[in-house]
This record gives sequence, C-alpha cells and structure tokens, in this order.
Amino acid sequence: MRIRHMGRRYERNQDPNAARLSRESMRTFRRVLAYVKPYRKWMTFSVIALLLSVALGLVLPLVVQNLVDVVLIDKNLNRLNQLAVGLLVVFIVQGIFSFAHQLTLAYVGERAIADIRIEVYSHLQRLSLKFYADYRTGEVVSRLTNDVSLLQAAITSNLVALLRQGVTLIGAAVFLFILNWRLTLVILTGIPIISLTMVWLGRKIRTAAKDVQDRLAEAANVVEETTSGIRIVKSFARELHEIGRFSIKVNETFEAAMRRAKISAILSPIIGFMAFASIT
Repeated sequence: MRIRHMGRRYERNQDPNAARLSRESMRTFRRVLAYVKPYRKWMTFSVIALLLSVALGLVLPLVVQNLVDVVLIDKNLNRLNQLAVGLLVVFIVQGIFSFAHQLTLAYVGERAIADIRIEVYSHLQRLSLKFYADYRTGEVVSRLTNDVSLLQAAITSNLVALLRQGVTLIGAAVFLFILNWRLTLVILTGIPIISLTMVWLGRKIRTAAKDVQDRLAEAANVVEETTSGIRIVKSFARELHEIGRFSIKVNETFEAAMRRAKISAILSPIIGFMAFASIT
C-alpha cells in the first residue's frame, strides 16, 4: 500500500503529527478492507462461528457453577454425571467453532495479502524510471516485504484477536448486566477513560511502528548498496566500514523496536489498573 502512495506523490518524509497519522491509518484500514470484500462469505461464516464460540464460552461458567453446587451441596451423583457430560460437549463444540472461526479468518487474510502482493508488484512494474531514480532499491524492497508483512499480521493475527476480544467484551457485558445490572453499570463507567487511554497509546504505538519500518528500510538500503557494489567494496577493503554502517542501522532498528515494545508493554497494566479502579 505504501509503494502505491510513494509512486503517486514522491514524498520521502511524512508528517509525524498524530492526528494525521490516525487519519492515514483509517484510510489504509479502509483500503485493506476493500481486499477483504471479495471474501465476504468466508468472513460472514467466520463471524458466525466466532459468535457461537464466544456464546458457549460465556455459558461455561454457569455449567461449572452448577457442577460445583451439585458436588458440594446436593451431592447428586446422577446430576453430576449429566453436567460433566454437558461440560465436555460444550468444550468440544466451542473448540470446533473456534477452530472454524480462526481457520476461515486466516484464509481470508492470507488471500487478501496474496492479492495485495500481486497488485503492489504489478504497480511497481508500471512505475516510471523517475520513481526508481528517486527511491533506492533497498527501500522499495523493504516496503514490499516488511510493510506487506505488517499488513499480514494486521489482517490475520490482529484481526482475529480484535474480533474475538470485541465480541467477548460485548457478550460479557450483556451477561453481567443480566446477573447484576448495578455492578455492571459501575464497571462500565471506567470504559470511556480506558478507551481514551487506548486511543492515545495506540497513536504512540503506530508512530513507533512507522519508525521501525523506516529504520528497516534504511538497513535494507545499506545491504542493497553493498551487494550491488561488492567488487568496489572488496577492491578498497571497505568490508569493516560496511559492516559498521549496517550495524548502526540494525541497532537503530533495535532501539526503535524497543521503544515500540515499551509502549505496548505498558498498555495492559494501565488498562488493568483502570479496570480495577473503576470497580473499587
């Protein structure tokens, strides 16, 4: 996706402003969804399987509660056997629906990524020579491989987690509201604060992730320059110099990745603390 953007505008630098980055992310997300649309039937099946899997997951605590009550209070062995069989059936059926959901969603993601790779490469073939004069080969290759790999993770792993967690959150809220609506309302009061915090940290993570990709592109460009001019490098005994250049870029990539990791790592504790504070 970024290759197409580069080919149209010939811009090396992007505005680091968080608001603009957020708008660009939403535009990119909508463009990615366009590649998912041809597989909407698979997506529908995946969402249905997810809903059934989450519903069964929410039923499990009730089954376990009844199981404990039968064992500790009623001491009804016949009822105990029935509940045990029912619990096993729920586990198996939930596992089947979960497997179907993840497999079909992975299929959609992999097919969409394959289509994106083909389209991006085809677009590269149609670009003018001026584009290849303005942009270094290593940077283009890095964008084609690393950026598309990020999209692959976003469409497959991240989308699976987002759908499952979102549906689970909604289902759990409804379930809790049925059990105790007063306590549920108290818990839900903390959601706006948690949401705003997630949005703020999400922007920080996107900015850090962009920095990582830029550093990777610079490292890939060093590799491309060195390998294409390897005869000159060896003729002037510049191997150590090139190793040093590449090491600097790799270390810069590492530092950028660690900054991204620190922001990601602090997200869960902050949300957990806010959730606890909203209850207490």
